[in-house]
Amino acid sequence: MVWSTDEFRVGGIARPGFPLLVGRDGALITPAFRFLVHHCLHRGRARSARTWASYGYAFQSFFGRLEISGRRWDETPQIGIPSVLADYRTWANGQQGHVDATVNARLDILVTFYRFAHRHGWISKLPFDFEEHLVTRKSELLAHAVATPAKKQVADVKFRTSRPMVKLLSSSQAKLFLSALSNKTHQLMATLQLATGIRAEELVSLPASYVVDPATRPDVKHMFPVILNPRDMRTKGSIARTIHVPRKIMAMLWAYKALDRNVRTKSTAHPSTCLFLTEEGVAFDRKTVWRIYAIAAKRNAFHVNPHMLRHTYATHTLAALARSKNIGNALLYVRNRLGHASVRTTERYLHYIEDVADSVMNDYQSELTTMLEAGNA
Repeated sequence: MVWSTDEFRVGGIARPGFPLLVGRDGALITPAFRFLVHHCLHRGRARSARTWASYGYAFQSFFGRLEISGRRWDETPQIGIPSVLADYRTWANGQQGHVDATVNARLDILVTFYRFAHRHGWISKLPFDFEEHLVTRKSELLAHAVATPAKKQVADVKFRTSRPMVKLLSSSQAKLFLSALSNKTHQLMATLQLATGIRAEELVSLPASYVVDPATRPDVKHMFPVILNPRDMRTKGSIARTIHVPRKIMAMLWAYKALDRNVRTKSTAHPSTCLFLTEEGVAFDRKTVWRIYAIAAKRNAFHVNPHMLRHTYATHTLAALARSKNIGNALLYVRNRLGHASVRTTERYLHYIEDVADSVMNDYQSELTTMLEAGNA
């Protein structure tokens, strides 16, 4: 797999970072290319380069297995012989060691590809059947809602899995983690994630221009609404959303921008417009944030990654709001802050509210800011 440059254009528009799958003979694998162009560039729901990469890696893995096994993607399935998708599933899970959830995610992409191929007459028969599963759908938005069974069509080549447990930090663990971050910039980055639920890719691309001096805004008493605009930064699916930054944390961000960041911009001739900069004056990347958190967390003998900070924000905030608001309103608030497409995704945090300590929202936010204030004094 190779990644396109600005020279790769579709409809006259440059599409850098697009996955291009090439076979051993050096030729472009046309079926995969045609599907990816349609699914990622024609449709309006897969605009993110990270989404393109996920599709690309799924195809690279699958067609790589086909080359190893000597099978064709478009071979006609036969009864008594595992299909090419079943063969890929077993290989990816066994020899490649991918967990069931990862294999299923890639199978979802490949199932969509095969349905596309079948719809356009590239193949005469799908290499899988659909099984009808009963799922319980219950909306927590209304207290009187009754759970009702619904039918869902699932490709029979997929593994049966349960929803993974969400991993989050207690207030005390969050405090220990922050104290383990000796670098003030790293500590402030983690604090912003814990206080807003911002994603790692959004954190590292957040523009410095989004930070304002709270002293100039006496009208804002508690939370500063900050619009994450995909024109200025990276957001999932290139969709804008609003996060709420606590006033005390906005003040810390302003102080960082005026002092530490200002010094770091002088380290390079072309300083980044991003808020958080390394000592060399360049923006962080997602992998660096993961590595920073992992190293700091080892000091407290528990694991931490950017996803956990997002889950922690969601669960603690939902638990606090559930005390003072209708649970439906609480879910909608947290959904909008996290940028979930569906409130059903947010509902999973309801299962973890009981695990959160009694004094949550105010204590959670105040612990973050109090500790930072003490460290910066």
